[in-house]
Amino acid sequence: MNRGDNLYVAGFANGQVKLITPSGIVLVEMSAHSRTLNSLVCHPTRSVFATASDDTFVHVFEVLGDKSDKLDVNMIVSSRVNDYMVCGVAFGGDNNRSLVATPYDYKTLIVWNNLL
Repeated sequence: MNRGDNLYVAGFANGQVKLITPSGIVLVEMSAHSRTLNSLVCHPTRSVFATASDDTFVHVFEVLGDKSDKLDVNMIVSSRVNDYMVCGVAFGGDNNRSLVATPYDYKTLIVWNNLL
């Protein structure tokens, strides 16, 4: 899809992520994680979103395709975060090229610089 096309990215407690049109049509349904999805964030300028889960993984996905009936969602980054439960993710840094994760009950952020 082209950036700016109307599309919702929704995360669910069962680890699924769905891409949905404003009229409610589910275009993509995928099992992004094996456990509860804790956080989902869409990139502000690219067709990219990131997720974090109780399964200890943070994933970054890219949505490709120019027509809603031919979308392709590719995982472009997957990182295991050992010993921490990640409860939030956000894009940031220079041109939003980095990803920041917030572990539960821990005072330091986890940062992946120049990820995109």
